[in-house]
Amino acid sequence: MPPIVSEYARVVLNQNLDEVTRERLIRLTSDLEMDSVWRTLSAFRVDPPVLREYIRIATLSGYLNPEKGFDSPSPATERRAFRKIAKSLREIQKELAELDKPRLDAAAGLSRLLHAVRRAELEAAKSRPRELPGLASLRLRLEDMKGRVGLKNLLETFLNAAETAADAPPSPGPRKKRAASARRTAYIQDLAGFLRHHFKKPLYAVVATTVNVALNEYKNPITPDHVRKLVTPARKIVSKKTK
Repeated sequence: MPPIVSEYARVVLNQNLDEVTRERLIRLTSDLEMDSVWRTLSAFRVDPPVLREYIRIATLSGYLNPEKGFDSPSPATERRAFRKIAKSLREIQKELAELDKPRLDAAAGLSRLLHAVRRAELEAAKSRPRELPGLASLRLRLEDMKGRVGLKNLLETFLNAAETAADAPPSPGPRKKRAASARRTAYIQDLAGFLRHHFKKPLYAVVATTVNVALNEYKNPITPDHVRKLVTPARKIVSKKTK
């Protein structure tokens, strides 16, 4: 097993995990079936953090919720939401710039926002002591973001991300969202998509082994062919018209 995966497991196992997640992580990092997975992935020239991210997704994917069924917005609904978020962020940038007329500098407007929070904190110290801890925490978070990435850069990053997401192709998703296997299908597609992006190959056998170990599917294991069918878009059959 790669050292970065072992280190991740040690750190996460010391956290407050539920028993199901804890057992899943232990299986993924100790089951002998996973040896082939780590050998295959380690043969590729990728940054070690990619392997850590793979074990994180395999362990903590939101699709592993034991509830049956699968609920997710339609691609159209998701795109509309991202466009609304982008529009709102542009409005925020505009309003922040308005605070610094005539230069119209959004960064200065964000600084004014921080100063206003500080003033609210000082006022709370005088007359509303119960609000002081919350305001102090808010001010510290703002200062931390300003110091690390810059509030302006953070806002622009969210805007660019929302605009990109609005035009991104939809995720495959399970065809039968109400089926008991819908979450497992989404989990398989999530792992396969990650591997295809970082390793440039589908690696169906790696996905199958990971899923079988993660979900304890030893009696009815998922096969690489099953993974291939779930992650390969179905082709439409077009009948040829006879002349």
